Amino acid sequence: TSSAIGTHTYYNSLQVKVDRRFRNGMLLTTAYTWSKGLNFTEDLGGLAININRELNKARMSDNRTHVFVQTYIWELPFGRGKKWLQSGPASLLAGGWQLQGMVSLMSGTWFSPSAAASLFNAPGNSQRPDWIAPVNYLGNVGPGELSFDPSAFAIPRQGTLGNAGRNILVGPGIVNWDASVFRNFQITERWQLTFRAEAFNASNTPHFNNPSGNINSPQFGTVTGAAEDQRQLQLGLTLRF
Repeated sequence: TSSAIGTHTYYNSLQVKVDRRFRNGMLLTTAYTWSKGLNFTEDLGGLAININRELNKARMSDNRTHVFVQTYIWELPFGRGKKWLQSGPASLLAGGWQLQGMVSLMSGTWFSPSAAASLFNAPGNSQRPDWIAPVNYLGNVGPGELSFDPSAFAIPRQGTLGNAGRNILVGPGIVNWDASVFRNFQITERWQLTFRAEAFNASNTPHFNNPSGNINSPQFGTVTGAAEDQRQLQLGLTLRF
């Protein structure tokens, strides 16, 4: 555990990793992590509810419960010393290429439902809605589209904090693929030129922000934004001697 302003962080995890050592031009690494992190406040911030410390204990907002990562390296079986196209013009064109990449699948991050502070006269304490039914995740995104059913919550009664806990909602997950292509050109015994083309978020899959958790907002339960991490391409040449 680690301490912050008199509170603590509790973290449990399970990790599984399987490696395929580099053989026949291919290397694979598969990793899965399950984790559960609990704390009372994020980083070095203050407690959201000061009148009862235990009401703040909940999932860490940046704790992703499930994380799966698959990495690979594959030397294409073409060219000199490979299985196919070992000589001739085709060998010069197809030989020496290598594919690399990483696929990441992650569950979403946790966040809290909230209500307008004016409904409860207790400075220094955050107000939350009443939780009246199980949360039904619909998975939709965009204006007017519900990510979760807001009918699971109600505006708290006058003079109450609301019974919804901290970080009880989870946002959209992430699917990401980074990929690259390499080609080595052996100019002389000493000089080697490497060409590389890299694509970050190669599939250009949007990574959506968490939906609005403010029950007083007309956008409550909707996702209206995404991370600014659209596909990026990068080309490079490296000369070794």
